[in-house]
Amino acid sequence: LRLRPLRMALLHITAVSEYPEPGRRTGRRPIRSAARGKKQPGSCAGISPAAFQNIESRDEHMTKLIQSLMYGLNLGSIYALTALGYTMVYGIIRMINFAHGDFIMVGGFTLFYTIPVMNSLGLPLWFAVFAAIVVCVFIGVLTEQIAYKPVRGQSSTTALITALGMSLVLENGALVLFGSSPRNVPPMFSLPTISVFGATVPGQTLLTLAIGII
Repeated sequence: LRLRPLRMALLHITAVSEYPEPGRRTGRRPIRSAARGKKQPGSCAGISPAAFQNIESRDEHMTKLIQSLMYGLNLGSIYALTALGYTMVYGIIRMINFAHGDFIMVGGFTLFYTIPVMNSLGLPLWFAVFAAIVVCVFIGVLTEQIAYKPVRGQSSTTALITALGMSLVLENGALVLFGSSPRNVPPMFSLPTISVFGATVPGQTLLTLAIGII
């Protein structure tokens, strides 16, 4: 067994209850030897196998907890960035833009199709982000001129229905053009994987969390 300091401490505490005389060195040395991966014939005979399994189970649960926490924070950061867009639009034009998520969809499809183009041209893949920004700005300005500006000054219900209708137009237009099959945007850069208390956390997750906090 290769146990980290936390496991060593837990194993030592568990082993004290297994030995009738925990103060003697003969009762502690086998535990330390087992924790450091050293084999001593017959020295760990008094240790219950359940002690090792209990410590391994605790460590596994802690690893899963940390990974779930990091993935939850990652998803929460994405939702926070989306909510920030809603808040900015409402603060400027006093209208809930239900098509905001569909604009993000347009940016995602733009990245999906422009990243391979950047790769074939020998350009940095993150240049595709600028292409996505340009396309989203164009769609946003077009939506403003065609759908939102004519109902400016009308009742809030009219603006709400217009936003819902624009959302349906963008969603169904994407279904017609791209189909309903899910697609993954190719990675534009790679970040190292970081180990946090035994849990493996991708660098992209930490980057998303940092951007959401900023």
